[in-house]
Amino acid sequence: AFGPADPQARQAFGEAVQVTDAMFTGRFTVSWETRGIDMARPRARVIYLVILCIEKSLPMGGNLHVGVTTETVHFSVEGRRTAPPEALWRHVTEGAPVADLRPDAVQFALLREALSATGRRIAVQFTETGATLNLTEVSPAPA
Repeated sequence: AFGPADPQARQAFGEAVQVTDAMFTGRFTVSWETRGIDMARPRARVIYLVILCIEKSLPMGGNLHVGVTTETVHFSVEGRRTAPPEALWRHVTEGAPVADLRPDAVQFALLREALSATGRRIAVQFTETGATLNLTEVSPAPA
């Protein structure tokens, strides 16, 4: 998630499931829908960065469901409480400057950069106990 992604490389869907299963157990879980789709590595990188940003927005943990199609990725979150860092999410969605980016929040800056590089945007809506996020392609770009 933190390094460059070769636009020609692909990641099997099963490998993405294995990565998140290994990273998240206990208070934060990730489940996937639409098994069998492989993804270009830059798209997989964006998805991993979104997951890391969501995890940072759930201080008490929660369950994240990721639905992948060839055109979009839909994230739905259920938790006990959300605490989205608003300035960081504004940076991701609108490009708003971040005054003091801490090392534990670098995923937000990387996500903004990755969205721009891949021609994607993300719509984010948080509630007190959940969230929905939709990742879409807005211009022709490497997948």
